[in-house]
Amino acid sequence: MKRLELTADLETGVAAIDKQHRELFSWANALSENDVVADEKKLKEALDNLDSYVVYHFRTEEEAMDTYSYDRLKKHREQHHRLMSEVGQLYGRVKREGASKGLLAELQYMLADWFNLHIMEWDKPLATFLKSKKASVKYSR
Repeated sequence: MKRLELTADLETGVAAIDKQHRELFSWANALSENDVVADEKKLKEALDNLDSYVVYHFRTEEEAMDTYSYDRLKKHREQHHRLMSEVGQLYGRVKREGASKGLLAELQYMLADWFNLHIMEWDKPLATFLKSKKASVKYSR
């Protein structure tokens, strides 16, 4: 399965955001671990942890955008909602159809593609803006 990795070109230069991206990638990568795939309880826990962390991360970004009056807040938030909707649909399939390696691979590929594109098109410009404002973004977990 496609493993997510925060490569240098995906780093934003905002420490809290980069740290959260690493955590997100770690949770997403946990979905491909053999013991998770084979154990429905562990899989549900991994999915719940990923979902919870995505919500936390998006909230962190959106609070920073709101605090510093980022002009792309509305569009950026729409991107976050779109991912949550897509992930929610795949979670629903996992719950209905059960955990299969194919379905988990589909979820991981979707996350890898989405995060890479989102970071490049949305988070890096946000980071440039936040750095220009000398903004403080906290990593509280």
